[in-house]
Amino acid sequence: MVDAKIAFSGGMPQHGHGYPTRPAVTANLGEGRYRLSGMKFSMSGWWEMKLNIGSTLGADQVVFNTVVVADAPPQLAAAR
Repeated sequence: MVDAKIAFSGGMPQHGHGYPTRPAVTANLGEGRYRLSGMKFSMSGWWEMKLNIGSTLGADQVVFNTVVVADAPPQLAAAR
């Protein structure tokens, strides 16, 4: 969506806590692309990343699930 408003939430459902930082969309990169900054995974385990997206076209929500492994290769942290 172009010119969307995006709110971020999530955390570790099995532990009952959120992120140790305050991830947020910090830039509209154009063509429906946005920069999410401030992600920090403070421990291994299952994490959820929830995005609430709204624009003049409507609203939607998406949830990404990921499992962070302590010995994961560095390229996982740099994935887009």
